Amino acid sequence: MNLENLQLIELIFVHQCLAKSKWDVNEICEFKSPKDDQWYLGKITNFDSIESTLSIEITNAEGASEGWKVFNYHIDKFLRPVYDDQKLIASHKTINPITGDEWFFISDPTHVFKKLRNNLSKSHTGEKNAREIMYNRKEISWKHIRGVYEHTNKHATAKATKLTKRHIWLTSWSKMRVDLVEHTLSKEVENALASIKELKDISEGTREFIKHARKYREILHSKICFRSMDDSRINTLKEIRDWFVNGEKQKVGPMEWISPQCQFDLILSINGFLGILEFILKKYPDSIIQPRRISQDMLEGLFGTIRELGGDSSTQTLKSYGHTLNKYQITALISSEIKSVNYGIANSMGTGIASLMRRYISS
Repeated sequence: MNLENLQLIELIFVHQCLAKSKWDVNEICEFKSPKDDQWYLGKITNFDSIESTLSIEITNAEGASEGWKVFNYHIDKFLRPVYDDQKLIASHKTINPITGDEWFFISDPTHVFKKLRNNLSKSHTGEKNAREIMYNRKEISWKHIRGVYEHTNKHATAKATKLTKRHIWLTSWSKMRVDLVEHTLSKEVENALASIKELKDISEGTREFIKHARKYREILHSKICFRSMDDSRINTLKEIRDWFVNGEKQKVGPMEWISPQCQFDLILSINGFLGILEFILKKYPDSIIQPRRISQDMLEGLFGTIRELGGDSSTQTLKSYGHTLNKYQITALISSEIKSVNYGIANSMGTGIASLMRRYISS
């Protein structure tokens, strides 16, 4: 490395709390390059107590070595600890300060599943700032999914998937539809990738991605209850977690894997769920846990009903949301009263707008 090429960072920033207050020489870190605002793996090579600067050596996107100096009061802007899966594993729980019991955090698995598809849809598309997701030097590419769609369009007898234009050319609305994600990250698409001659040899990485995402969805959306820690699905969840952790570790550039937020949410949802299983089954040995219960699908259904009741506009303001929610509550109350008279059941089940419309039409 040519020390003459060392570049001095001297920018004016508002001081914030340090993410890590002390760094040591020879410590590995991640460095944010001012050239492209991307994070690169680096190593601290020297500390100058007179200038109060750290010297960092990184390997840039072209594979060449670069040297940088960072003033001590700018460290929090340019340095962060390297990805540490052990710390990530511990971030899914905390302690209840009142009872001393453990509290667990879980990202909604349905949203994580959609995020996985959304990250895949931005991979190797040829567009500016597109992701280039790789695993073991194999492409995980949206082009492969599009290839399945184009192949099945040309060969009607090979129509083994449910892929349509809506699955391939996504909009802000279609991205929210979980059924489209289930059709895309499905066993049928995985099998199609393995059977289509033009895609078989180049789509191994994409097939692996689909397989792990699909199994994640199947387990955490299942109605089959967990009764003990000996359930084989627990090891499957751990394998899924480890596969994504290994993918994160393999990346050279920040765009060579799924987004950090998606990665965090996925690991958090698995670790949080496994933590809940262990805690509840240990404290209440005869209990059962249905994984589907941790999903926010019921809440999503409520939001969908409110959007439908909103009329022409599916985008709610605070005022219109309150008005629509009141309308829904009145509708649910009336429906409950009618059901109580007819069947002796006083609840609001089946009061979604679609259910009510079906009843009206059938009557």
